[in-house]
Amino acid sequence: MSIAKTDFEDPAQAAARLAKERIKAEAKRLYGHIGDGPLKAARYLAQTLFKDVRYGNRPYFEHLEHVALEQMKGPQPYGHRVVAGYLHDLLEDIEGWTAQDLLDIGFPKYTVDIIVAVTKQEGELYFDAMQRVSLNAEAIHVKLADLGMNSNARGLPRAPTEKDLGRLQKYWMAQRYLEAVRDGEIKPGSCPVEFITKNIDAFAKDESHKQQLLAILHAETSASPVAPTPQERHAA
Repeated sequence: MSIAKTDFEDPAQAAARLAKERIKAEAKRLYGHIGDGPLKAARYLAQTLFKDVRYGNRPYFEHLEHVALEQMKGPQPYGHRVVAGYLHDLLEDIEGWTAQDLLDIGFPKYTVDIIVAVTKQEGELYFDAMQRVSLNAEAIHVKLADLGMNSNARGLPRAPTEKDLGRLQKYWMAQRYLEAVRDGEIKPGSCPVEFITKNIDAFAKDESHKQQLLAILHAETSASPVAPTPQERHAA
């Protein structure tokens, strides 16, 4: 007597799938609220999915809310950017969640596109990711708020290590690049390497610091940073 093979789902996988389905269903329900539904759904997802994650010595949700609320500053707050602020780390940090999940809940494609734009892809080098962020004007605002908080050494739960300081300098260079795109100094999609190396004298405190910045840049981009000529520096 033959017994047909049956594919059994691993209990842990089944539990994770069911938990995800429950979270999506609740987020979809909240999204349906008239007026502030998208914000309620985004805030719920941020609180629920990051509840056990820390940002330095603080709950990670505080970081997500800070980035979200930064989008409300200025003469015209942008609700879709506030939503993206709450969810800007979701696709990168929460295993098993995809852009399609957010679309399934009801978030419009233009909001999900912002979240995708600020999500570093697997295997993507850091400054290549920043160049991609620069192509989405709304994503620039979200990423700058994220970088502004990430580059604050006071958020660290300990005295900064050499590795921490290198990461902070990387964030600082990314800020300068995205601010230049935002302010119209350079075009969206401009090469971060070219911008940073051209302005390296303004960014670096001394020759040692300059070489340190270039080394960080070289390690985090697929392009090869080439030091600008003196003529190019003076023209900048």
